[in-house]
Amino acid sequence: MSRQEKARGSRMKMIGVGDAGGQVVEHILRAGWLPGVEGVVFNTDAVGLGRMQLGERLALGRSLTRGLGTGGDMELGRRAAVHDADEVKAVVADVALVFLMVGLGGGTGGGAGPEIARMARDCGAMVLGMATLPFSFEGERRRQQAAQQLEMLRQHADAVVVIPNDKLLKLVGDDATALEAFRKCDEVMAIGARAVWQLLARPALIHLDFAALRNALGGQHGEGVVVFGEATGADRATQAVEALLANPLMENGQILGRSERVLVSVCGGKDLTLGEVQKCASAVKRIAPRAQIELGAAVDEDYGKKLSVTIVASTAVPARKPTPVPVPVAVTTGEAQPTVRPAERSAAGTVPGAAAREVSAKSRPKQGELPLEKRSSGRFENSEPTLWEGENLDVPTYVRKGVALTG
Repeated sequence: MSRQEKARGSRMKMIGVGDAGGQVVEHILRAGWLPGVEGVVFNTDAVGLGRMQLGERLALGRSLTRGLGTGGDMELGRRAAVHDADEVKAVVADVALVFLMVGLGGGTGGGAGPEIARMARDCGAMVLGMATLPFSFEGERRRQQAAQQLEMLRQHADAVVVIPNDKLLKLVGDDATALEAFRKCDEVMAIGARAVWQLLARPALIHLDFAALRNALGGQHGEGVVVFGEATGADRATQAVEALLANPLMENGQILGRSERVLVSVCGGKDLTLGEVQKCASAVKRIAPRAQIELGAAVDEDYGKKLSVTIVASTAVPARKPTPVPVPVAVTTGEAQPTVRPAERSAAGTVPGAAAREVSAKSRPKQGELPLEKRSSGRFENSEPTLWEGENLDVPTYVRKGVALTG
């Protein structure tokens, strides 16, 4: 059975890797947002795993970490997943779709997550990664490690939705506690997973297959934003879109304006009409004129009179310019010249940035002389004097010392 054929099956699983991924899975299970979807949490930290109350819990790399976690070591996290590959493959066997929840920047989620994605795909599952990037206050080292881990995850997952945690501060405010910020992160990831699940698991007015999902979410260098709006009443489609656009994460619609890919998921009760779906899609298209839009619409009887619109947008991230490293300037005294290693010379044969400082022998400043009576230097009269400790060595010693010569 091919992966495309298998994706049409009904069995789906959420897999949370590490503390952050595990918290998202527990949040979704507790809210009951994905009925019928099994939840599994992998962790190298026995204490963190013990805090999970819902879903299946499995320890990774027990003989490597002794249940103490990875301490931010992504290579140790990767080895832990490989060490327990048989357990991981048993979890993902006969699964059509895996929602992989990870927080990047640490050792377990970022190190083991890509390996688990690879194993799931090897077993025939489609893999949708939901990943968060660290807050700025977590440090540059963690940010750089997260960027490396993201590239690895993209290599092994079918599609990845990336959510920078810094964007979530717009929802909770600067005065929010750290716990509130992380809970909001869990909620945003849960909303994205629910939007995809609805399109695949619920009766569809407009069907959206996994190939379309990959096109919408599989940007190679993008950051994702997941936002939804909900409304009831006579003009619920328009009101739902307006509620979506009012979300601070949308930046007054600017996010859609610069998005390259947008997934639009419309969901309502049995009374959902194609006209309402068209109204939602047209509103998004006007704001995101250059985006590739994938549209799906599903019917969920539990919605009653409600209509919801969920957007998963992928926004291109400009390449970071390397930070210039200043060239150290050697401080010299007297006439001593800096020592230059061959490796430090540029292709032109000069020290980078040294052209303005280079002093040739001809332009080297001369040592000053006191305005005393000058004596002839004989054949050295027209030459540059050789000075040492204030004395002109070109003047004969008996002249400098005032020694009278006798016959």
